[in-house]
Amino acid sequence: FFFISIMFHASFVICFTICFILLVALQLYNNSVIKKRHSIIIKYFEEQNKTAKAIQIIQLLQEDFPALFTKKPKAKKALKIGIYKELIPWARENKFALNYLDEALHLWTTGKRYRNALETGKRYDLKGNQVN
Repeated sequence: FFFISIMFHASFVICFTICFILLVALQLYNNSVIKKRHSIIIKYFEEQNKTAKAIQIIQLLQEDFPALFTKKPKAKKALKIGIYKELIPWARENKFALNYLDEALHLWTTGKRYRNALETGKRYDLKGNQVN
C-alpha cells in the first residue's frame, strides 16, 4: 500500500509539472502573438502613407484570418462576394478607417496570385471555407 501511495504521489507531481510547463509555454506564445499584433497596430497608426497602412491591415488580416489571407508561398484564395461587409466590424474593433480596409482589400485582390485564385472558380469565407 505504501508503494502504491508513493507511485500515486510521484505521478501527481509529474503531471503537475508537465501541466505547469505547458501553461508557461502557452503564456509565452500568447505574449509573442500579442506583441506582434501590437507592433503591427502601432505601425498602422504611425504610418502616414495610405498604401503602407493598407499593408499593415493585410498583415493583421493574415494574423486573424490565416485560413483565408494566406502568406506566401501559399496560393491566395478568392474572397467571397460581400466579404468587405463582414470585415467592417473587425476593422472598427481594431480602430481602422474603412477607407484603409478598402485599400487593403484592393491591394489583396490585385495581382497574378489573386487572378489565379479567381480562375479556380472557388471563393472562400473568413474561416477559409469554400462558399458558393
